[in-house]
Amino acid sequence: VGLADGRLLVVGGLVNGTSTDAVVAGNPRDGMKVIGHLAVPTHDAALALVGKSVLYIGGGAATQFTTVRLIDQATGEQRTTGHLPAAASDLGAVTSNNLAYTVGGYDGATWLTSVLSYDAGGASPELVGQMPFGLRYPAIGTVGGNLYVAGGTLASGADSAATFRIDVHSGQVTRLADLPRPTAHAVFVQVKGQLVLAGGRIGTPGANMLRSFDPKSGVTHVVGRIPAGVADPAFVSLDDGSALLVGGFNAAGTATDTNMQVTS
Repeated sequence: VGLADGRLLVVGGLVNGTSTDAVVAGNPRDGMKVIGHLAVPTHDAALALVGKSVLYIGGGAATQFTTVRLIDQATGEQRTTGHLPAAASDLGAVTSNNLAYTVGGYDGATWLTSVLSYDAGGASPELVGQMPFGLRYPAIGTVGGNLYVAGGTLASGADSAATFRIDVHSGQVTRLADLPRPTAHAVFVQVKGQLVLAGGRIGTPGANMLRSFDPKSGVTHVVGRIPAGVADPAFVSLDDGSALLVGGFNAAGTATDTNMQVTS
């Protein structure tokens, strides 16, 4: 996540196929450094900035976790403040109007449908709505107070082409236009106030594409390409209206430390 002081905070993840406990902060252009360690090496958790609070939600290693933890931005220290209704990894997060939201995930046996909200304390996640089917690794974004979900992996193992709008006040989930092709492991980034779908599962068409997303219809259009396909990158919006993709998996299927700026 991007912090108010301009630093980027990256927590956990996979390094050479193994979960890491590293809490890393800094400016990718000038250098990142380890500022702390998780109690347990963890990957596929959700990370969200709510006000001045950094929430680290769920995740997995040998098993999935239920914990919601607050992470100190300066020291990387953590404390558990709440628990999910069910253990969950493979979920994404987005922040809107001082609340964090997660969609879907995996509890070790079941693809989850839940849409949950979290305040800055993270103590009591609330159920906002239910997706029509379970999803892992969807792209999640927000515009105008609504959530938008694109793609993801289905319980069948196939990728989804569906896109949705979620009204967080009523819990209504509305299906929008399908993507041109099934997509998972992509991310939504904000570029000059517009949602852009970036990256995706390596080996599938479009993993290096940037697609604008119309929040009214769900229709996407190719607006550019990134230098190389990337899956599951961390990302942050920058003050100049661009976005930064950090790490992820490259075409060889290995974790990368490459950073790519998205400007259009």
